[in-house]
Amino acid sequence: SGALGLEALSRGAETALFFDIHPQSLRALKDNIDMLGAGDRARVVRQDVTKAGTAPTGQSPATLIFLDPPYGRDLIVPAMRALVDGGWVAPDALFVIESEAAWICPVAATDERIYGDTAIRFVDAGLL
Repeated sequence: SGALGLEALSRGAETALFFDIHPQSLRALKDNIDMLGAGDRARVVRQDVTKAGTAPTGQSPATLIFLDPPYGRDLIVPAMRALVDGGWVAPDALFVIESEAAWICPVAATDERIYGDTAIRFVDAGLL
């Protein structure tokens, strides 16, 4: 649904870039962007973020990255690596990662919040 990225846009983020490959999620995301009236500040890329490749010339590196991949598929670290290695992420960026609470983050999180079976972890990109 892009909820966290859309929330960031509604609270003043200049732009948001969304990666997703699931057709139903993409439809919901595009509908939500339209409802928010943020089409001029949101870009949707239908691509697996673990295969993001190199950021295009002129693409400003992100300073805040929300990751919410499907649980139990070990996609978090590959997604983080792909974004950092591809130049999508500023060196001082912050990853906000939603995962199952049992997932063990291989990088020291600067903060962590547990909500039942779900965890939100904050990881500095510079630690990767």
